[in-house]
Amino acid sequence: MKDNATLMGRLKAFLDSDDWNYNEDVERGALFSGVRLDSADFRVVFGVKEDLEIIIFYVVSPQYVPEPQRVRAAEYLTRANYGLNVGNFEMDFNDGEVRYKTSVDVEGVEWGDKCLQNLIGTGVQTMTRYFNGLMSVCFSEVAPAEALRVIESGEGVPASPGLSLVRDDVLNITSLADDEPN
Repeated sequence: MKDNATLMGRLKAFLDSDDWNYNEDVERGALFSGVRLDSADFRVVFGVKEDLEIIIFYVVSPQYVPEPQRVRAAEYLTRANYGLNVGNFEMDFNDGEVRYKTSVDVEGVEWGDKCLQNLIGTGVQTMTRYFNGLMSVCFSEVAPAEALRVIESGEGVPASPGLSLVRDDVLNITSLADDEPN
């Protein structure tokens, strides 16, 4: 039985009602799952900080940035972050992991399913929109500024020969039923 009095309990009740499959790490206050988008599967992590009354949602790229491309990727992500209204991209320079983070502080406010839908939707939509540009920067000679210009102008996807990329017009979200992401 879920404890709906806690943030984690309410989050799990929401995910259960929406048929998500997830694994829980009680010590870390985290739930692990995934979303399947057109041609890529993204790991997702829900973090709950009960003491601060904060819920964090991460969408993790399935592709790590190769070490020689991390400065170029960081430029692309920084340029993307500058214009974003909600959330931000993060990259771990040690291993090249890229994720998009959205979060909400619910201290002292009434919140419900719509808040969680927005948290998830914003994260997934933003990662989907910018992922192809990131891959172009990492695996071709597209300059970070040019990749961002093409993505944000709606002209399409910067050319990346040999890559199978997520279409930016597809947001068919389903939770993945596999093991906890690394």
